[in-house]
Amino acid sequence: MGVAAAVGSRTDGLNSAVPTSPVCLPGISPIARTRDSSDSGRVKPLRIRACWKRSADGDEGSVAIEAAIALPPLIMFLCLAIAGGRLVMSGAKIDSASEDAAREASIHRTVAAAQDAAHAAALESLDDQGITCASVSVRVNTRGLSVPVGQVGTVSVTVNCTVSLSDLLLPGVPGARTLTSTATSVVDQYRQRRDE
Repeated sequence: MGVAAAVGSRTDGLNSAVPTSPVCLPGISPIARTRDSSDSGRVKPLRIRACWKRSADGDEGSVAIEAAIALPPLIMFLCLAIAGGRLVMSGAKIDSASEDAAREASIHRTVAAAQDAAHAAALESLDDQGITCASVSVRVNTRGLSVPVGQVGTVSVTVNCTVSLSDLLLPGVPGARTLTSTATSVVDQYRQRRDE
């Protein structure tokens, strides 16, 4: 009776030391063992499950690849947005400059004075608005100053401004774009005019 009890206690100690759930160890396939119902003194494999450990280096590599794929389109989209905003704002400022130049030209009595005033007004307006043009040209149509007194005449001014885009380094986009704006102003029909 004492021998049987001793054998039984040894068997229980062996079974209690065997894990009943899978053990996951790096590089080792976990093997869980359980007691065989037919023979209390034997143990048998329960199941074998692969255990994979994700490497931190692999995660960093995948993040770097994702960043390399996502960053170029994002940078290009940002540069396109900047270029579009620059062109829109420059266009509005050039419109304002042409309007100022046409208004200034319409109040002068001579063609030469109207042309000089229009050039000066356009350049001053662009400078006051903080727009920098790679090149600027101002064309003044002073035919309205030649019509007889009592008839309605108009003076038109066309301002061309070349806006630089080379600092954005966008592939397929020209380094500069020329924006054009034309404005017209009515000449006072009762103002005396001279062709000089």
